[in-house]
Amino acid sequence: NTCNLGVEWPNESIKLATIRDLLAAQAIEFPLLVWTHWTPGAIATLRTLRATDPNPDHTYDIVNGTQSKTQNDEILNAFKANELDGLVLSLGIGKFGHTLTNVRTIIYEDRTFDTDAYYQSLRRVRRLGLTHTPRVLLLTAEGTVDELVEENYKGKLFSIAKINNADLASLLRGLSG
Repeated sequence: NTCNLGVEWPNESIKLATIRDLLAAQAIEFPLLVWTHWTPGAIATLRTLRATDPNPDHTYDIVNGTQSKTQNDEILNAFKANELDGLVLSLGIGKFGHTLTNVRTIIYEDRTFDTDAYYQSLRRVRRLGLTHTPRVLLLTAEGTVDELVEENYKGKLFSIAKINNADLASLLRGLSG
């Protein structure tokens, strides 16, 4: 289970522990949608859901970049028809063209710097006329890229377009030390 950088992906993380705790506390209303970005992390999440859900009747599946479009469509249709209790879904695949209004709990395990992908993914589950309000949980880990992503969403990161030569020289000097 390696990421695209050839680095072993951990099967344990604070985010997976949080998902396990939420399952154990029965704090998740189903159907559950877990949005992810990284394929190895998505696979670890699917394994965690299947292995630790106290309800053995719950079913889970995954849609990411490793399957064919036909497989993805079959899994998404099963989820929409409430034939699956949980779905781990890649932001890159699921953010457009899907109506997932049956979802009761949404967990963002990963968010990318792409704010459009985040807002489009929210639009998949929050639609006018819903009779319920999906619960949205954002998992972030202190001291990780999650903090930079959050700053980006808040519009607090500097724009590379505004950088001048002095800023660039300072930035490059900082990277070398």
